[in-house]
Formats: sequence, structure tokens, C-alpha cells
Amino acid sequence: MPITSTLDISGNMNYCTDISTRDLVAKGLTPFDSYTGVIDSNMEHVTFNQNIFNYLINEIETYIQGNREVTMCTSPTYTLHLPQDSSATVTWLCSDNLQIKTGNDPYTVTLSPLSLGDGWVSAEVSTLKHRKRLANYPVHIISNSLPTIDTLQYLGSTLILDSTYILGDSVAVDSGKVMTVTGTLHCAPSARIIVRPGGKLVVDGGTLTTACDAEMWPGITVLGHPDKRQIAQNQGSMELRNGAVIEHARCGITLGADEDDTLHTGGILSATDASFCNCARAINFRPYAYSLGPICCQSNRSSCTRCTFVVDSSNRFSQNNATFNEHILLQDVLSVKFYGCSLFNIGLGGNSQNCGIRALGATFGLLDDCLPSDPNCPNALARRSLVSGFFQGVRVAGEAKVGGTSVINTVFRNNNYGAWFQDCLPVTIRRCRFQLDSLPFAFSRPGVFGVYLSGCDGAEFQADTFIRTNNPSSPISRGIYANDNNLGDVIVYHNLFENLRYGIYANGNNGDSTMGLHFACNEFLFNNYGIYIPSSSTVAMRQKYRGYAAANTFTGITNYGIYNAGPQNINYYNGSVGLDPSLIYGSVTQHYGAPSSGCFFSWETINPIVDPEPIKTEGDSTADTPNMDPPKAFSLGGGSAGTGLEDVSIFPNPNNGQFTIHSPQFTIYRIQLYDVYGKLLRTVNVNANMTEVDVRELCAGVYVLRVETDSGAVVKRVVRN
Repeated sequence: MPITSTLDISGNMNYCTDISTRDLVAKGLTPFDSYTGVIDSNMEHVTFNQNIFNYLINEIETYIQGNREVTMCTSPTYTLHLPQDSSATVTWLCSDNLQIKTGNDPYTVTLSPLSLGDGWVSAEVSTLKHRKRLANYPVHIISNSLPTIDTLQYLGSTLILDSTYILGDSVAVDSGKVMTVTGTLHCAPSARIIVRPGGKLVVDGGTLTTACDAEMWPGITVLGHPDKRQIAQNQGSMELRNGAVIEHARCGITLGADEDDTLHTGGILSATDASFCNCARAINFRPYAYSLGPICCQSNRSSCTRCTFVVDSSNRFSQNNATFNEHILLQDVLSVKFYGCSLFNIGLGGNSQNCGIRALGATFGLLDDCLPSDPNCPNALARRSLVSGFFQGVRVAGEAKVGGTSVINTVFRNNNYGAWFQDCLPVTIRRCRFQLDSLPFAFSRPGVFGVYLSGCDGAEFQADTFIRTNNPSSPISRGIYANDNNLGDVIVYHNLFENLRYGIYANGNNGDSTMGLHFACNEFLFNNYGIYIPSSSTVAMRQKYRGYAAANTFTGITNYGIYNAGPQNINYYNGSVGLDPSLIYGSVTQHYGAPSSGCFFSWETINPIVDPEPIKTEGDSTADTPNMDPPKAFSLGGGSAGTGLEDVSIFPNPNNGQFTIHSPQFTIYRIQLYDVYGKLLRTVNVNANMTEVDVRELCAGVYVLRVETDSGAVVKRVVRN
């Protein structure tokens, strides 16, 4: 006969609660209704209730099914086996080397392998009572037939990868080691290459790409020391050459650690004749501002020469939740150089953040590939830089610590804004061509702009071309849009503005009686307006150039050459012949008799109307070549790339005629000061690393400084306010 349903548990009870005095059946706490037998004996009969069935079904019949060995680049599917009448809520989980892609229903998941090795998949199931989460279901990820690289096996300090490999997981190039890729390295979706300080990665004609057709890989991280000089012993370094390719990376190269790590910035990149293809970002220059003595900040020595950056319709951004914002990002880094580089955006959808180069509190040079130190590379042989297909070809925002940005001998084509400068230090735009025909992205702000300049400390435009070959009014075209640049002089000198709605559009406060926007020696051809000043806006009140006549020419103007609706009277200085009054609107007083020879331009002369011959580039058959007329200016020689001479600094610059020259590595023994026409103004003999110069007797303007040291000479530009 049934007896009281107590359980007598003998032995050590430290691990559980003593339940021997509780009637568990009566309380419904057991999976059976009754049993017969004596205490401490085997039960002769047990009557089970529904609880045991539920336990068996839910706890034992819930499990995962799927392959335990999968190949990289496949998409394995795993299924959760549940009772037929279950209505469970399921949350899938997996190891770091797997990624959940899609689920066809709550009980099925599709995974994407990220790196080789052991992993697991699991699930949390709401109907389980004993333990919600299932045990890890083991998954082993293997490669295809290609050889894999899991650890780097060096021969001494060198490793050469000259064949085709799969990089199954992240690897590091340690200090004193050099890894060279001459073959093809297929990188798993989570495989990153890390170059530590003192280590070096060389891609010599090789290719770094993704291992899987639909995936992207993280890219390369080059670490450094922000508080040390940029030499190989202190910084991680990377070199690309001879047609090296980096493609389908989330960020091809990051010089520095992640955004929240400021202790490992300062890596060095030297790239020549390399390509970056369909990377969500090609290069990220993280902050580097090493200070030495009284010098504010040392420059980053990284450079790219004749490199191509392109995104096109074969990118994999949408499949990987990636967004293309810019090819190159510079953050709080100074003087990175790009020589004869081409940046393309081909066939990518609209994006209001879309840039070729974005600089945040940074300075850089976008130049042709003729280095100042190479006398055998005349301008006629130079390869121009090219920026094509962006909302903003170049965007510079925020003041850097020192210096300024230079864009020289560069072609901008098919951009909403060729170059955008906002709240930055003085910029130099020289011998550039802004082709304003196409408008790749349609956004609320109407029109197409050559250069947008707002809130900057000053600017210099020399020998640039702003041209449109079709309707100048639809969309509205502006060569230079100057907005509230009241902190310094904006010199617009010897430029061509052709077939535009507005050649120069001066909005807001752009000058007063002492400084501001100056326009001289420019040619305005077939524009609706040459110079347009709307109401409540200003420019420099005295329009002349270094004492010479302004001498702008206006030909085929539809409305006005100078339109001044602002509150100020502009004093416009002519030579012996003035402007036709019909070309002037508003308060403009013409003055006669100013010397007219100021428009002789001997820094470098170009023919701004002739378009260079096209070259063929895949996906863009009208890319511009870098052909330019040979220079007709003097040559000072001297150069600095990679020699340490680039660290020769002038501060402050601009200045009031008193400044300091500092060479941290070499002894200065002579300084020569020239004007922009090549006339030698002063020679100073020195025997020190640092010297002060006083030229307060000179007029305000731009001068050229040749600094000769015991390791060579370097040419610098100095501005006397």
C-alpha cells in the first residue's frame, strides 16, 4: 500500500537541502504520483505524472543539428530540434570566429566562418526549465586547398610569402622582423595584420585581398609611438611598391590603433605605384604630433606616390554593412604627402559624406609626382593628382596645430565640390584644374563648386582653372565660393574662370580696409558674373596686388564683371585703361595709373585653357593626364623627402617679419631668402641648429627660404604679414 512520499537521503548533505521530511508527492514537486515500497528500499511500483513527460521532451529532445566540420567561405546552416508542439523563443549564439548571417525561421541559423580553428554554436530556448542555454555545439573551420598561415615562420628576421596563401587568423609582425608579400594573401573575414613598433610589412607587387567572395577583411594596423620620432626603430612601418594591391578591406591601412587607443599612433607608410580597390576606407592616419623642444609638432613622414584609390560597382559594402565615406582620412596629423595620386569614385550611390580625402584638424599636400629634390623631373613630365566622382573631392575642417594644406597641380572633375575648406589654417591652391560640368550627387544645396572656402585664416589661389563647358546656370556653377574668411588675406591671382554662373562668389565678411579677399590678374571668360558680392557682404576694400593694378580681364560677360551689392565702396586700381562701366554694378570706384606689370607671372606659367590629353583608366575612360607646360620660374633645388630635412621648421609662419628656423637633426650653415621672382634678398651664415631671422623691413608677402645644412638643403615658404 502507498506510504508517505518522503525521500530519505543519507550521507553528506552539504551539497543539497535535506528533503527527507517533506511529502514531495503531495506538494507536486516530483514527476510521479505515488510509489509503493519501504523506506530505504527499491520502490516496487511508481506511477508517473505528466511532469516527467514534459521534462523528457523539453530537456532531452531539444538539441542542435548540423555539420561539425565546415570550410572557410561556406555558409553552414544549423537547426534546433524541438518538440512539434513547442512555441519557444530562440536566441542563437556563436564563437568569435563565426558570425550569424541569416535565419530562415527561429529554429534555423546560417553562419559565416570568420577565421580558421575551433568554434561553437549554441542557443537559448525559452521553454527549457532546467537550463535555458544549450551546451556548445562544436564546429571546426578548415581551409580549402590553399596553404594556410596561422603563425609566421621567419628565417632569421625575414619572412617572404611568394605564393598564394590563406591567412586564417590575425598575425603580428614583431619588432625587428620584416614580412614581405610578393604573392597573393587571401585574408579571412576577421584576419588582421598587425605591424608592431620596429616591425615592417612590405608588399612588393603582391596582393592582399579577402579570402571569401562576398566578405571583406579588416585590413592592416601599423602601430607606433606618438611620443617618439618617426624612424624605423620607433615606429611600425609599411611599404607598398611595384603594383602592390590592397582590396576589399574595411580599412586597408590604419596608422595607429583603434579610436579609443591613443598610445600606439605614429606608424609610417611609404606607398609607390600601388592600388587600393573597393576598400570602405583605404588609409586612416591616426593622430601623430610628436613635439621636440620649442617646436610644436613634428610631421608624419608617410607619403603615397602615383597610387590609385578606387571604388566601383564591384564593391562588397552592402553585403558587409559597410559604408564608404572617404578613401583617405587624416586626423590630427601633419604634412602627409600625396604625389601624383588618383582618387576615383565610380558608380557608387549618393552619400553626402562622400570624399576623396578628409582632413580633420590635419594638414597635407596633394601634389604632382615631381619632387622638389628631383631636377630631372620638369613640370612637363609631372603626373598630376586627380580627384573624380565625389560629393566633396577634398574636405578640410578644423584648424591643425601648425602649417597649412597645399593642393598643387591637381585635376578635380565630376565632383559636387572640388575642394571644401572650413575653419582651417591658410591653404594654397596652385596650378589646379576644376572641371565643373558634372554633378554626381543631387542634394538640397544647389549647384557645383570648384572651391568652397569658409572661416579660414587665409588662402592663395594661383594659376588655377575653373571651367565649365555646358550651361553655366543649370545647375548653378561657382568657381570660388568664399564665405566669412575675415581672419587673413585670400589672394586670387592669375586664375581663369570660364563659362560659369559666378567666377568668384563672396558671401559674408571677406575683408575690410586692411585685408581680405583680393582678386588680381584673373581672366573671366563668358561668365554670367565675374565677381559677385551679395548684400551685407564684403571683400578687401582696396583691389590691387602688391602695389600693382588689379588688372582683371572680363570677356563675354552676360551680366556684370564686378557685382557689388554689399555696404562698402570698393577702390579698384587700374593701369592706364579702366573697366567698362557697364561691367560694374554697385559702389566701385576706379582709380587709374597703378603699375600694370604686376600681372607678369613668373612663378610658373601654364596655359590654363588647354585640357591635358586623356589616359585610359578602368571604369573611367576620360581620366586626365598630368601634362603641364615646363616651368619658367627659377629653381632653388634642394629637397627633403625621407632624409630628415623635412623636419626643418619655421615658426611662427605666417609672421610679422621675425621668425625662427630650427633643424632638429642637422646643423644649419647658411640661409638664403628670395622673393617669388627669384631675386636673392639676403644671405645669412649660421653655425647652429636654431637661429632667429629678422626681416621686418620687407613688405608683406610670400618669400622663399633656402636652408642649407651639413646634410643638404631644403626649400621652405615663409609668409610675412
